[in-house]
Amino acid sequence: MRDFARALLLWVAFALPLNLAWELVQLRFYTLWSEGTPLVIAYSIAHCTIGDAMIAAVAFAVGAAASRRKDWPHASPWLGGISAVVFGIAYTAFSEWFNVYRIASWDYAPSMPLIHGIGLTPLLQWIAIPILMIALFRRWGHGRSDVESFPVSGKWSRQPAKEVTHEVRRRG
Repeated sequence: MRDFARALLLWVAFALPLNLAWELVQLRFYTLWSEGTPLVIAYSIAHCTIGDAMIAAVAFAVGAAASRRKDWPHASPWLGGISAVVFGIAYTAFSEWFNVYRIASWDYAPSMPLIHGIGLTPLLQWIAIPILMIALFRRWGHGRSDVESFPVSGKWSRQPAKEVTHEVRRRG
């Protein structure tokens, strides 16, 4: 469990600065940019970035559950990655709809491109950032793809992954 927690923390460590950068770039697509005070804008950016990190943490767990691998960015990047992206997009689509149309927590600027009424930039965020995070995790994460798998029984085992044919080199 400690290895999973370490991998999850690394994932969140990658998620925070990447999502902060994304939030700053997409800010002009929301009315907050033109209507909010500097303090409200700063609070909103921090709030959204922390929320994005929480979504990323759950997306990592979804990827681990789908691939049955705690080290899925190394061992099963396609299955884990697709699962994480689908979760991120689904949650974001619901959250955007709920916050824009149901409780009016925020609104889109006229410049926001929409897909069925949902902002395009937050949806793209959950395609682009998880893919980048997988690449970063595979490059700098110290997990090993041949160490542990997560079988159907729900217990960690020390069986090598059969689908992995490469060895992860550690940088020293």
